[in-house]
Amino acid sequence: TYTITGFLGGDVEGNLDTAVSISRVSGEDVGTYVMTPSGAADANYTISFATADFEITKANLTVRVDDKYRAVGYANPTLTHSFIGFLFGDSVVDIDIVPVLSTTATIDSPIGVYPITISGGRAVNYNFIYISGTLTILMDSDGDGDPDESDPDDDDDGILDTTEGEEDSDGDGIPDYLDLDSDNDGIPDTTEGDEDSDDDGIPDYLDLDSDDDGIPDATEGEEDSDEDGTPDYIDSDDDDDGVLTIDEDVNNDGDPTNDDTDDDGIPNYLDIDDDDDEILTIDEFFNDCNTNGIPDHLDIVDCMNIQERFISDGFSPNGDGVNDLFEIPFLVNHENFSMEVYNRYGRKVYQYNNNGSSNPQWWNGYANVSLTFGNSDPVPVGTYYYIIELNDGSGSQYTGWVYINR
Repeated sequence: TYTITGFLGGDVEGNLDTAVSISRVSGEDVGTYVMTPSGAADANYTISFATADFEITKANLTVRVDDKYRAVGYANPTLTHSFIGFLFGDSVVDIDIVPVLSTTATIDSPIGVYPITISGGRAVNYNFIYISGTLTILMDSDGDGDPDESDPDDDDDGILDTTEGEEDSDGDGIPDYLDLDSDNDGIPDTTEGDEDSDDDGIPDYLDLDSDDDGIPDATEGEEDSDEDGTPDYIDSDDDDDGVLTIDEDVNNDGDPTNDDTDDDGIPNYLDIDDDDDEILTIDEFFNDCNTNGIPDHLDIVDCMNIQERFISDGFSPNGDGVNDLFEIPFLVNHENFSMEVYNRYGRKVYQYNNNGSSNPQWWNGYANVSLTFGNSDPVPVGTYYYIIELNDGSGSQYTGWVYINR
C-alpha cells in the first residue's frame, strides 16, 4: 500500500494523469526488501517518491514427535516425526538441518513409558515449535516381538487368547492365556492344541486324560511307545497289541498302569507280550485255548507248552452233547493247521484243512475220505492215529492216538 499527500483544490488520486505503481526487490525468504513507488504523473503536480521496507519474518513450523510402542527386550523402533505448517509449497527439503530425535529407553529398559525428545532443527524461513512424544515399552509374554496388548496369542501356544481366556485351569497362578501348560500335565499346550481327541467336550490342552483311556496324560506323556505316529497321551492302544489301553485294566481298578500280568516290570498297556509266553498279545488276542476263562494273552499257562492236556486221548460222538467232538484248543492259535486220521490198519479215514479259519471244524467221528467206510459215515469204536501239521513254517507236527467210544 501507499499514501499520497499534497493534493489541492479537491483533487484525489483518481485525477492523476498516470496511476502509481509499486515494485520491490524480489525474494520470498526471511529478510528486508525495498519497495519503490513509480509511474505517477500529472500536469498540475511535481511528484516525488519515497521508498519503504518490506519485512518477511519466520513462520512457525510445528514438529510433532510420533508416539511409539514396542515389546520389552527388543531394540527401539525407528523414531519418527511429522511437520505441520509448511507454506507456499515448502517441504522437508527446505529444512536446512533436520531435527534430531532421542529417547532415554534402551534395549534393556523395563516396561514403562519413556520420553522422546526432539531438537536441533534449523530452517531459514521457519521457527520450530516442538511437541515431544513417548515410547511405551509393553509386556511381551512369549517374546515374539508383538506386545501382549496387540498379540492374539500371548503365550505363542497356537491357541488364541480369546479361546483360552483368563481362567487358571490348573490353579498355578498363571491364567491359561499365558500358561504354556494350562492343565499342568507335562505336555505343552503347543503340542496338545485345542482339539478334543476323545470327544468328551474338553479340549486336549485342558483334558487331563486326552484319550480317555484311564491313564493321565501326565503319565503317558509325549512318547510313542508303539511307534505308530500317535503319542501315547492320545493313543487308545499304546502298545498296538490289539487290546485297547483302557481294556488292559485287568484288575478293574480304573488304573491300567498297575496291571503287569507277567511281572516283568512293564505294565500290560505297554507290554506286547502280556503273559511272557513268547506269543505276542496281538496273536493271542482274547482267545482262550484251554477254556479256563482266562484270555490267552493274559494266561500264563501256555497252551503250546502243555499241549498234551489239550489233545484228548478220546471222545464219544454219540450225540449226547458231551465230548462229542475231537477238540484241540491250542490249534485256534494256528489257523492254517491240517489234520489226518488213520485207522489201526493205516487207512486214512479223515482229512481236514483249517485254511485260515478262526473257527475250526472239529472232527465229529465221521469218515470223509475212507474207502472202507462210506463218506459221511461214523467210524467204528476203536483207536485212531492222528497227524497234525501246524503249517506255520515251523515244521511242527503232533501225532498220537485217540479212542472213539460210542
